[in-house]
Amino acid sequence: MSPFGYGEPKLLDTPISAEVLGKRCAWYDKKEPSYNRSLAEYRTALRISVFDEESQRHLDLSAHGQSTLLIELLLNPWGCRLPKLESQHRATALDQVEAWWCGLDADVLPTVSDRLAADGTCLAQYAPVFRDLSERSVRVGGDSHTWGPVAASKTLYVLRPHFFLAWDTNIRKALGRPHGTAEDYVHFLEQARVRLNELAPDDESLKALQKEISQPSCTAAEMLNKYCWSMTRKKKGGSWIDPDLDGASG
Repeated sequence: MSPFGYGEPKLLDTPISAEVLGKRCAWYDKKEPSYNRSLAEYRTALRISVFDEESQRHLDLSAHGQSTLLIELLLNPWGCRLPKLESQHRATALDQVEAWWCGLDADVLPTVSDRLAADGTCLAQYAPVFRDLSERSVRVGGDSHTWGPVAASKTLYVLRPHFFLAWDTNIRKALGRPHGTAEDYVHFLEQARVRLNELAPDDESLKALQKEISQPSCTAAEMLNKYCWSMTRKKKGGSWIDPDLDGASG
């Protein structure tokens, strides 16, 4: 039975203690080292550090090499199933993400220094950005195979790791937002902002939290991503995994 079923609080509905966050992050690191490795390889290839704002300004998905690395080193290893390098559809996928990037207004995304917890703007302004990318076709002929809500969230997460979060089907279901629309993603960000403001509302508290739970290289959004992932895993038979009964503390 789902811990987020009818009548139960949804994922991110209730406060998260630093202790629980630390356990979930440790469980994530133990269970999915390949995710951390893919993210590190991608950032290393582009010479990006999440706490070096100048390096993040070099991100440019209009550059064919960068959009290729996004798919090869990160999105496909993270299960997005975008066209492979040898596929006839790869050029379409690259053209679409590059067109999306070039079509963005200069100020439509948060800056690299913006933090979700500290941001007080209306998050609904990011719905069109998410929707546009999510609905872009990644196949020749423009069939129904699109970039999709998972790849869209992970792309935004990579571009602005202090602000956006990634999700997958399990996380969406636990949020009570299974369809993954742009409005659902905004709801996710709104819920995440509430929880992050409780955990680490500013840089000083973030540094303290990073030290307390041994996550020195993670942004606040990344830590909450790990929490959401760890809380929503299923066994092959379909039952939900309780991290507390599966060695969450490592």
